[in-house]
Amino acid sequence: GRNGFFPAVYMHREKTSAPTYNVLWRNRFMKNTKKWLAALLASVLLFSTAVAMAEIRQGDVISFGRYMQEMPDQDIQWRVLYVHDDTAVLLSDRILECMPFDQEDNRWVGSDLCIWLNGWFLNSSFGYEERWRILPDESGLYVRIPTRGDMTNPAYGFSANPDAKDDRRIAAGSPTAINNGLWTSKLGNSTYYLRSTPNSTNLDQVRVTGSIGIARIDRDNVGVRPMITIYIGGMDP
Repeated sequence: GRNGFFPAVYMHREKTSAPTYNVLWRNRFMKNTKKWLAALLASVLLFSTAVAMAEIRQGDVISFGRYMQEMPDQDIQWRVLYVHDDTAVLLSDRILECMPFDQEDNRWVGSDLCIWLNGWFLNSSFGYEERWRILPDESGLYVRIPTRGDMTNPAYGFSANPDAKDDRRIAAGSPTAINNGLWTSKLGNSTYYLRSTPNSTNLDQVRVTGSIGIARIDRDNVGVRPMITIYIGGMDP
């Protein structure tokens, strides 16, 4: 009868609606919790990174960014050449790549190597947190290679004499650089480009002995040793 039908319908709705509401509420709760935990983890990682950055000292070797070496996305090791206030100058510990500087011109800005370092290399090797820490130079570029002035700067730990066989200037190539044609000495060291220009057609380079010499711009067996300046302070550079 009427008295038995409607309560049955009500009971049926109550039994099916309540679990549906609970499932929706639980899913929403789990989704919001995951978002909150992800945000918390990101904050912790950013804080930890900021603390680690603040502890960087001249002479340290630190990990920052990733590039193909023995394996894909391997941490890049950098030598800390100089620390001033909240900035640090870094030079890759290894020669990371091997390629010509350019085919036509020895000017740094606009060269093939400059475009590659500030395009593909920059965007593929550094995540968001790392990219915002990399500071532009006077040309507005973020990644560079050293100059003769850098590699003869005593404040960076190098001999002021470009002809000196300075062990601190010597570098070895990564497997990727060697596979791409990097010339390697019997001792395992290699030459690498500098962006300073000794004349109108050539570039400076660091020899395997640690002295500074001259190289053609189009050589495909000379190494690339990136250099960057990073912000090592808090969250607001």
